[in-house]
Amino acid sequence: MAVGHGKDLNCGYENSRIDPRDSFERTERLAPQQGRSRSEVDANAPDEHIAHHGGDRVTAAMNQACSKVEENNDAFLTAAGRRVLDNTEWQF
Repeated sequence: MAVGHGKDLNCGYENSRIDPRDSFERTERLAPQQGRSRSEVDANAPDEHIAHHGGDRVTAAMNQACSKVEENNDAFLTAAGRRVLDNTEWQF
């Protein structure tokens, strides 16, 4: 195979164009900002990437669950539910 065409011994799959030095430098800056070690940031990167980009499954599951819930026009239940949601600490 020709060198420089983005393919090599990976069975014809495209290689990533990310410069490892840039990735290393970004990790070096990010780790202390998050109070984590560089190796911890590197180890968690695949899971965080999937969680960030895999939201379609979560959205689909929530849409499916919501479609099964009957609509309720009870003002008391609506207000109570809103208070619960407003007082819930959301962590992302």
